[in-house]
Amino acid sequence: MGGLRDIFGVISAALGQRRRERWTPEKIREWQNRRTLELARFAKERSPFYRRLYAGIDLSGPVRLSDLPVVDKVAIMEHFDEVVTDSTLHLSELQERLGRPDVGTPFGKDYRLLSTAGTSGLRGLFVLGRNEWTRVMAAMLRWQRYTGLRPRPGHRLRVATVGAGNSLHASHLLPLGTDVGLYSFRFLSVTTPMEQLVAELNEFRPDLLAPYASVAGLLAIEQEQGRLSIQPKIVVTHSELLTEPIARRVEETWGTRPFNHYGLSEMPCVGVDCEWHRGIHAFEDLCLIEPVDALGHPVPPGEVCEKYYLTNFLYQLQPLIRYEISDRIALSPPGCPCGSPFSLIRTMEGRNEDSVTMHRPDGSEVRIPPLAFTLAVEDLPGVVEHEFSFREGLAPIEVRIRPAPEVSPNELEQTIQSAIARLLDGFGVVPAEVRVHFASRFDRDPEKMGKHKILRKERPEGSG
Repeated sequence: MGGLRDIFGVISAALGQRRRERWTPEKIREWQNRRTLELARFAKERSPFYRRLYAGIDLSGPVRLSDLPVVDKVAIMEHFDEVVTDSTLHLSELQERLGRPDVGTPFGKDYRLLSTAGTSGLRGLFVLGRNEWTRVMAAMLRWQRYTGLRPRPGHRLRVATVGAGNSLHASHLLPLGTDVGLYSFRFLSVTTPMEQLVAELNEFRPDLLAPYASVAGLLAIEQEQGRLSIQPKIVVTHSELLTEPIARRVEETWGTRPFNHYGLSEMPCVGVDCEWHRGIHAFEDLCLIEPVDALGHPVPPGEVCEKYYLTNFLYQLQPLIRYEISDRIALSPPGCPCGSPFSLIRTMEGRNEDSVTMHRPDGSEVRIPPLAFTLAVEDLPGVVEHEFSFREGLAPIEVRIRPAPEVSPNELEQTIQSAIARLLDGFGVVPAEVRVHFASRFDRDPEKMGKHKILRKERPEGSG
């Protein structure tokens, strides 16, 4: 984490965050409005990009959110040098750092880099200064408290993270930042062969296990089959969608319901659930989430949105104000027995751009979220891993499966085809041919942070 100054700064920020947890939801809303206005004023003053964007907008008093234009990753990256509030930062120089072995270490004015996985085709780079990093680390301490991770005198808790081998990814950098000698950390790359992961985890014996969601399910299978022998007291998944079948398998295997951490490079700690597991508590004192439909209109509380606009109160070096995130979530009012004033993310359906467009018999379009396909096959007996491949507008649906050793491929193929047929029928779309392929292993691409993309869409032949 750094020297005493950094540690005291994080503790001070964490205490401030703790005090806000005792506020009412109404006071949280007032805080959000004030912080949004302050950030917009700061950005307009310090960032040439926002100065142009907010030209003609009066920020001297209260402002409606809808008066502030929406930005997205394309705009932020295309105008990077004008977005940042430090004119000495240049995207070309940061991109040159990406290939260096020390890319994950502080540089310049104690700056740090975070990167997105680039699964959308465009990698995002986000720069954090010392103050931003301090506030993010304080949010990590809140995350640890929500999950029950507390150091004990005379015992360094063992924390194993299975995430991106890339040192720019939040799953690698954030645990490292909270290492002040209270914990013993083991970082394992998600692209490591399963046999090696199992061996290292058996040797390390973690108290807290923090893998990608898909890896949590695979490790539970390894434990069930006797190759893995660990007893984590806490399991926290991150970076991928945690589905109910995976959560149930983890709980049945280790006797603990997994916590679900939701974070982005654009906002490393959006939220996490508490011991009641009623949904992810969105850390609304640190950010503002505006769920909207495809046209950008607000959706009612509890309804799944097509995307949302994120305003990050932690980032000032690279302001993100009403920044479009394509995740489909449902944000519900506070209502957890833990007493938190924060709204709850009760539903997550994956990225909007991953939705598949299919057609009803009358030709009208239906968009099916990726989670629907996952839930159709994930819990079927004999399915270890899966992924779908679509060519929009064309049949067939290709399904790639890693089966359990003891299952009959022919029977499993028929079961999968029937499950997907029921899914399509439920959405009222034209039936499609389903082709099932079996694989002995799924490789994870380190260039995509090792994330397992369960749904791949291909462009039709001859298009663009």
